[in-house]
Amino acid sequence: MAKALEDVRILDLSGFIAGAYGTAMLASFGAEVIMIEAITGSFMRSIASIEPGTLPLSSLVNHDKKSIALNLQTEKGKEIFRELVKKSDVLVETFMPGTMARLGLDYESLKKVNPKLIYLSQTAYGQTGPYSRDIGYDGGVQATSGMHTLREYHEAAPPIFADSVSSVYGALGIMFALCYRQKSGVGQYIDLSMNDAIFSQNYLEHLEIAWEGLPESIIGMSCHPPRCLLGSFKAKDGYVVNSFLEERQWAAAADVIGEKQMVEDEKFANILSRAQNDETAISIIEGWTTKHTRDEIVDAMVKAGVPCAKILTREEVVEDPQLRSRDMLLELNDPDFGTTKVTGIPFKLPETPAEIKTPAPKLGEHTEEILTSLLDYSKEEVDRLREQGIIA
Repeated sequence: MAKALEDVRILDLSGFIAGAYGTAMLASFGAEVIMIEAITGSFMRSIASIEPGTLPLSSLVNHDKKSIALNLQTEKGKEIFRELVKKSDVLVETFMPGTMARLGLDYESLKKVNPKLIYLSQTAYGQTGPYSRDIGYDGGVQATSGMHTLREYHEAAPPIFADSVSSVYGALGIMFALCYRQKSGVGQYIDLSMNDAIFSQNYLEHLEIAWEGLPESIIGMSCHPPRCLLGSFKAKDGYVVNSFLEERQWAAAADVIGEKQMVEDEKFANILSRAQNDETAISIIEGWTTKHTRDEIVDAMVKAGVPCAKILTREEVVEDPQLRSRDMLLELNDPDFGTTKVTGIPFKLPETPAEIKTPAPKLGEHTEEILTSLLDYSKEEVDRLREQGIIA
């Protein structure tokens, strides 16, 4: 079966999750993704050199890619890179603004080599603005985008998700640019700010901005719903999360719990009064949930038409039958590390399905193959380049 992106070649200079997650997704749909790595390896490989067991993590974002180890600090290395650009469709880089320009490999320089090139720069704050030259990272972006304020405990390190979420935006931008190029024959530059991407996902922040001027009680309830309306509750064997936002859901939950007070007491007459009496409502709801298991709670609530789900532990998520049935947890055979687990692709296209086949490549695993088959270098030329420290 034909792959949606089987004629697309991508040069991937991203060394960690940012950028790499998006190109891995494109590789799943058939794009040939060539990782351009320093001859000493990427940041992810440097972590593995300290703790070898972490290397399989690379397959989460580098599966189905090829690797060429190339020294871009040398003129010959840059020459080889430009030769690859001539034969590629997309370039993805995640360096600080100005880095590629100093190497003479920025978009303005490379579009002279390949006018159809689509060039994506994914950085923390984009190429413009007062923060653009700041050293950015996942946690910092969560802080400046307003996302960190949603966390209950500011002292705890935030989970890494800005890297991957913004990378999906990068993949989307590449697809838009490919569609435009198909019609116009023209490539273009994509300036992707992780901060912009995460701010665009900060729904609660948007509500506060959009609803400015409304009564504080309305804004607060809408932006940060009280736990009794949308929150987690303790069960005998863990926690569940419920949604009691709609009137029918509240009434159905009262019926399941067997508490007429929830529908008869004036304190719970409407959504605003429930929010104002949050602690009282929580004590009623949790008085019932703590006497039942998560499965019992979910079964009763779902049958009554109330949204409810178990809060799964890490171990339970890995074995979750829903995710397994949707091919969202896949296993790859790594010749060095045995079986490694990777996440699947969340959208299903029956005519052009995604496919994850190979684990992350070793450093420079495809260097010789790419130089000889794609750029027509001889075996002797490749050996000389290796001796000169231009490739590895």
